[in-house]
Amino acid sequence: MDWSTMLDARIVVFGCGNTLFGDDGLAPRTVQRLAEEAGNTPAFAHVAFIDAGTAVRSLLTDMALFQCTPDQVILVDIVQEEGREPGSICIVPLEKIAVPDIPPTPGRGGLHHAPTWGLLHALCRNGAKVTAITVQAANIPVFMSDVLSPEAEAAMPALADAICACCTA
Repeated sequence: MDWSTMLDARIVVFGCGNTLFGDDGLAPRTVQRLAEEAGNTPAFAHVAFIDAGTAVRSLLTDMALFQCTPDQVILVDIVQEEGREPGSICIVPLEKIAVPDIPPTPGRGGLHHAPTWGLLHALCRNGAKVTAITVQAANIPVFMSDVLSPEAEAAMPALADAICACCTA
């Protein structure tokens, strides 16, 4: 995958997560599949589908350093939030997501996400529409396993549809 496509695309989709830890790999896998399919689709010629893996902070820093601000950035990631059904998808504009606490509130993991959210908010201030698409994990194993849960497998087509809808909205 050619990450440099993000530097001149109107829309950049980042699939974040580690494919070696179960459901955490859902976003990169889905974005990779969309990248392969989009190559033959003129409607997505302006979209850079980036399998960011665990490197989204570095990629966002590159965007900032190269002073490229796409019209839209879509960050796709897996979450573990209380009260959500495994496999459920949530689409949230960045302005509805608070910048994490710094210093972090114990148990909230603010510092872990701070660089990423700070960079996304900077892109937003520069004119990019920033959206997060999250999927509730069913299983993120302690030990490495590249196997997605049945809930994550079932969510993949709906996740792909949600990403495409955000790209064409």
